[in-house]
Amino acid sequence: MSGAPDALLHQWQSTWPQALALWSRYTRLHSPLWCQSSRVAASAGLTQSFAMIRLHDQSVVVDLEAIARFGLQDYGLEILAHEIGHHILAPATLSDHARLIARMRHNLPGCEARAPLVANLYTDLLINHRLQHQHGLRMADIYQCLNRTTAPGGRVWPLYLRICEMLWQRERQSLGGVTDSAAMEGDAWLGARIIKVYAQDWLTGGSRFAALLLPYLLHEEALAESVLALADTREAGGGQIPPGLISKDEGEDEDVHPAQDPALTGTAPAATAPGANGTTSAPGRGAGQFREPFEYGEILRAAGLKLSDQEIAIRYYRERAIPWLVSFPGREQPAAQELIPEGTRHWEPGEPLEAIDWFGTLAISPVVIPGFTTVQRQWGEAS
Repeated sequence: MSGAPDALLHQWQSTWPQALALWSRYTRLHSPLWCQSSRVAASAGLTQSFAMIRLHDQSVVVDLEAIARFGLQDYGLEILAHEIGHHILAPATLSDHARLIARMRHNLPGCEARAPLVANLYTDLLINHRLQHQHGLRMADIYQCLNRTTAPGGRVWPLYLRICEMLWQRERQSLGGVTDSAAMEGDAWLGARIIKVYAQDWLTGGSRFAALLLPYLLHEEALAESVLALADTREAGGGQIPPGLISKDEGEDEDVHPAQDPALTGTAPAATAPGANGTTSAPGRGAGQFREPFEYGEILRAAGLKLSDQEIAIRYYRERAIPWLVSFPGREQPAAQELIPEGTRHWEPGEPLEAIDWFGTLAISPVVIPGFTTVQRQWGEAS
């Protein structure tokens, strides 16, 4: 295929304002980078997937040739609204993107390299559930298109689709969700519960989601093509280093499987559930708990930054040193400023007699009445 036709380009361009309106017209996003060929998209950092978000410059990149290849030409509103959701909802910022990956890496022992992809799948579910449930978009149909145009494989993708079926109350296997055991069916139910229960505290939910997928990732050497096609935040963090990552979050090292989480299984009191009473339980910083430089570098690379070991070490120790920096002592020297007249104001009895502006006073009245006709000059400093 030599490239997408101009008609498809115009169709998607006209859909962009409508997709923005689903979230907010007042965002930092500018018009997407429309790539009519996959070669041009690859030069912008978009490979394997058909669209992506770049958080460092608030840009959406769309590969229209890949859109046609996957048979998604009629889903411009859904796909563009999804990419905007990454900017508005999750991960929204580079810092939260990296923090989510850090939490998932802890719960993916032996599969740490797949934390960015797991984070991508998780945030996709958060966004798609909102678009499908609240706005009635056809997010489920996109998964059906991917099933028709990609090669099946592994257990992660069928489990993921089964989670979607439960989230949106679809018939079993209507999206391709296949579970081969009661345990896998239970995991799909837990996955749907994570999306619903932790919608307002999705960083905590991310660690649970990673623990849920770990057994499946350990036995899956190569992920299905359909899973890779959804990787639209792979390069989201490239180009800018988020601050504050040298410290761990409180609760980041939790080893809680969703099956052992009372908030998910329904045994926790309602008042302790995440987001109860309109509040969220966003984690704070763990005092004194710093990452190792190696771990810090791995998180940055997983977030999409391409840095050398030397650049990572410089950034790490610079951020560690900043709280201990003391300004070099100095003495402030008053700057000599030229005084300029700025009008007059009343002179009151008791003020210095030499401050009276006699010319201004006599201009008001030839009869001098102290406190009534007397004025004094005001002065200001030239900038």
